[in-house]
Amino acid sequence: MTIKKTFSSFFIASIIFFMVLSSFGSTIFADDNIRDLGKGKIALEHIIYVNGDDQPIFNSKKTIEYKGKKYELVKTEYKKVKTEKPIFYTLNITVDDKEKLKKEITKKINGISYKLTAQEPNWKTKKENVITANKEYASVENVPSKITKQGKELELVDTKKESKTERYSAPIYFYSASKNTRQFKFNGKVITLNGGSPTWAGHEKDIKRYLGENGTNYKVSSVFWSSGYLRNSAGGYMRRANVVGTKVVPLVTATFSNVASAKTTYTAKVKYLDSEYPDGKTETIAICTYQKKRIDIQTLIKIGAGVAIIALAAATILYYIRKKKSENE
Repeated sequence: MTIKKTFSSFFIASIIFFMVLSSFGSTIFADDNIRDLGKGKIALEHIIYVNGDDQPIFNSKKTIEYKGKKYELVKTEYKKVKTEKPIFYTLNITVDDKEKLKKEITKKINGISYKLTAQEPNWKTKKENVITANKEYASVENVPSKITKQGKELELVDTKKESKTERYSAPIYFYSASKNTRQFKFNGKVITLNGGSPTWAGHEKDIKRYLGENGTNYKVSSVFWSSGYLRNSAGGYMRRANVVGTKVVPLVTATFSNVASAKTTYTAKVKYLDSEYPDGKTETIAICTYQKKRIDIQTLIKIGAGVAIIALAAATILYYIRKKKSENE
């Protein structure tokens, strides 16, 4: 009985040895998507998905077993089937801090739940309750750093050097020895008037010198009498005239605002794209071509060695069986 058990155990071990040896280095594989290409070749097809036009990558098995035969990988090719339009969702967002924007959301679209990622939005900035005031000053030195308006403190944000044109009116005086003359003394100069009006050749230049202004900042538009002959202390006569014209006055325009302290809000139309396939889901077929594996010399040596060992073991067992049987007789 012991001999039978020993022989049975040995037989089972032999079978296991051959099974292990035959499957060494191979992956047993069964799939309905296998096509026989002839000449010992088969093609195994897998459907994979990639983002948009990304390069597909499939980790093909190096060896497979199909219908009891072993095959080795020759090449892997890819065939694009179709690309679906990108899944997206749009939200109108208003926040007081851009960092409060949710980078990812989960949304059910057409009955399917998607994880979506926010794209960089085009933010629009808005300041609430902003008060602005412009004031004119004679020079930059006169501009204050702050003013108050509507109960709010406004800070200086800008200054601009400008000018403006103003109308002016000024009195001028003429002196004469008598009433019946066209010659008058004006600002230390003897002049001859043109008719009855207080004008003469070069009067504009003389009047601007009298007013202490030169250049083009002052212009004389008209001169007219504003009094009759008046006696003066020297025993002569005096007449007053008025000069009307325009003058260019330099100024500084200062802008004040509470924009720095006003509440800021940010609005944007945010587009969320499918986190896994932002450029669209592309269906691709990975075609793995395999060649039937040939038995190499090393494998033959292993098989031969295994057969020899089993044969030797079997012969040894038979020898002991016969010896035991002879002793019993």
